[in-house]
Amino acid sequence: MESVAKGDDYSFSQASILVKRFPGEALDAIGRGLKASSSDFAREFLLLATRDLHSAEAYHFVLDQMANGRTPLTRVTAARLVARRDPEAATKAAMAEWRKVNFRPMGVVGSDDVAVFLLETQRPEAVDVIAEALPKQSPGERILTLQWIPMDFNAPLTMDNVRKPSDEVRRAYQQKIEGLLADELNDRDLVLGLGTSMGGVPLENPRVCDFAAAVLARILPSRYQYVTAKSSEDFDRQRIASLNVWRRQKGLAPEQPIQPSIREISASIIDPLMRTVLTEPRRKKPGLAEKQILALGLPALKPILQCLHATPRQNEARKVEGWNDLAHVSRLIALTVREVKVKQPGPGSEPLMRVVKSLEGHSLSTPEVKGVLDLLLYRWPKKLRGAQLSFIRGVDGAGFVCTVDFSKKSVLKRGWEIWDFVRVGNEKGKFGEGYTVRPTEFQFKWFVHRVDEACKESALTALNISFGITKASG
Repeated sequence: MESVAKGDDYSFSQASILVKRFPGEALDAIGRGLKASSSDFAREFLLLATRDLHSAEAYHFVLDQMANGRTPLTRVTAARLVARRDPEAATKAAMAEWRKVNFRPMGVVGSDDVAVFLLETQRPEAVDVIAEALPKQSPGERILTLQWIPMDFNAPLTMDNVRKPSDEVRRAYQQKIEGLLADELNDRDLVLGLGTSMGGVPLENPRVCDFAAAVLARILPSRYQYVTAKSSEDFDRQRIASLNVWRRQKGLAPEQPIQPSIREISASIIDPLMRTVLTEPRRKKPGLAEKQILALGLPALKPILQCLHATPRQNEARKVEGWNDLAHVSRLIALTVREVKVKQPGPGSEPLMRVVKSLEGHSLSTPEVKGVLDLLLYRWPKKLRGAQLSFIRGVDGAGFVCTVDFSKKSVLKRGWEIWDFVRVGNEKGKFGEGYTVRPTEFQFKWFVHRVDEACKESALTALNISFGITKASG
């Protein structure tokens, strides 16, 4: 009894023995152990030992812990025990607890257990409170919450002898889960630095909508499909297809794919310039026509690619050279940073925002990426806690969309978190991460090399170039 009352890491095994041998005396010792313990997890396991006590006194003890336990983990563990007799009361208590921890699945010990329990209850009102939380969470927290959705709708609660809801309630729960995930198909926020998978689909630096589509395909494979894609455009086509499955069920008009807003260019402007590049000889430096095409920017890319496709390489040296010259121009144009998106700027973010914004409309190359890295490595802005950057281009070559995210906070008390990622085409991306006393240029040496190689790829090669540095909060 004294060992159980200590509330240390060994108390659970002793409590299990005490419950079996002396059930009448076990409850008092467990209660003292809960008060004495300084460990959330020791309290959790002590409380779990009461599941083999079936007296009215034991049930009231667990009810009291569900209402007045010291931490969210203790209270939700008690709710799991109460759910064996009164799942409605346990669900209601967990819903109140979820609101109490401010819907945060990270940062408060036990808050993730609250969300997991709510999603396992198979009750529609629990899904409602989870959906209520999503807009208030960060993109990473939203993906974490979706990850807890049970992959098998018929799976029981993790505690024994739980009274299951009726078939009608479970059907309503399933419809709510499907609706929650369908709503998240419109959430295009990126989670930079995250490498995960769902249902066998690898998701690197995923958007929340990509993860939601993968979960839908995993839990409802007869209605939704989501497979490994070669590019972000493939992911988007599958995402739209999944969204339209849901919209048809609700009698709504289908959603149309979002197209990049790049203006058309007149054939009378671009055609003569392309003919000049293809037919007129040039020396080692780019000719005037090539410079004029580069000045036209992304609107010139589509007609160039059409021209290259329609113009076969000839055996005559100049025509081969001219075709290569035009292909080189297309590669340079496809490196253009089309758009810069900034998420959650805060103290110290202004210097980096200025540097990245200056890339808009210009070609991305190794020196530009090194310029951003140098700012973070050698001129770290005061008050800046961290920054995650991605440059993503699809298979249409329509330039990069750059996302700068200042929302990530480090879990470290000192030091720095660093990561980098490069994916070329449909190859498996190369991901590097680590922790350091202070980030240096050497730690990004191979990343810079991979960026240099990626920028030499053809205009129709999808590229994902991403990296991040986060300073410890301590």
